[in-house]
Amino acid sequence: MKRKTVLLIKIVLCILISGCDSYLKIPSESCYRKLYWISPNEFIFESFQHRESQLWSMNIDAKTPRQLTTMGASIFTHFRDVISPNKQRILFWSNDDSVWELDIVSGKERCILFRKPNEEIAEMCQYSGNGKELFFVLKNKIYKINIATGEKHLIVKDGRVIDLNAKTMQAIIEKDSKIYFVDLNKPDNPKFLPTEGGSLSPNGDKIIFSKIDNDGSEELWIMNINTLRKIQIPQGSRKNYYRKTHLLSWSPDGSKIIYSFKLINNEYFGKVTKEVVCIVELKENKISVIRRIRNCKDFWISWLPDSKKIAFFGEKTIRIMEVR
Repeated sequence: MKRKTVLLIKIVLCILISGCDSYLKIPSESCYRKLYWISPNEFIFESFQHRESQLWSMNIDAKTPRQLTTMGASIFTHFRDVISPNKQRILFWSNDDSVWELDIVSGKERCILFRKPNEEIAEMCQYSGNGKELFFVLKNKIYKINIATGEKHLIVKDGRVIDLNAKTMQAIIEKDSKIYFVDLNKPDNPKFLPTEGGSLSPNGDKIIFSKIDNDGSEELWIMNINTLRKIQIPQGSRKNYYRKTHLLSWSPDGSKIIYSFKLINNEYFGKVTKEVVCIVELKENKISVIRRIRNCKDFWISWLPDSKKIAFFGEKTIRIMEVR
């Protein structure tokens, strides 16, 4: 009788736990890397097969991947506007690290920014808000290029670029050991920010940055760019531990943030004892933790376009979870 009762309790618990999340498991022969959503049901990903990376697309209903590129292709490592505003084009690196554009519908590929031998690689490549221009960083200078004509302009020439948001025409740079906010429409009038760096929100009104406490822990803060008001993201007690924090990404609408942290035990020679992924929601001047996911083993995390779901993906599986 005891065994039956225990078994029944376990079954009920399994049902309750599984009911907490809406998981969609998508197994595939492909290896998922750097996943980008072009609609709530379709995504583009990089898959490394046969010693070469290619871009693929998949509809979560059909669950059949479709190869998009014919040449070696690698998706950019940042998560900001590599998909055009109309969701029909995507930027990628070729094998020689030139910047190419793929028309997702027609499958046509074209080189936008050719990289010469021994030349530095263009970074932070992204579409402008209207999709007609490409912004990128080369040798710590910010450029824009007209995609149709190939005409290139230098926008910011001084400082180290920390973050770039072409959609809102903004950048965060470091110059003379100080952090500045730059409006790319007025690049000669940078605004000093009392931070140590930062990542711009999608709508450009806030930045998130990390700060080292006296005990060596990294804490995350959010600052309003206009008012410079700062709010610390609550992360809970850490008695006898110090925390190593890593920002994963803003949600597309800028209302939520997902980040991970590791609690490292000082008493056991820096042994990592906990790995936690947290999702926080921003409402007016309040920040609340809406989700904690312990011991997350997935390689990457990506927001769906509606900012209400998150995709956790590893090498062979994708799980989609509703964010409450």
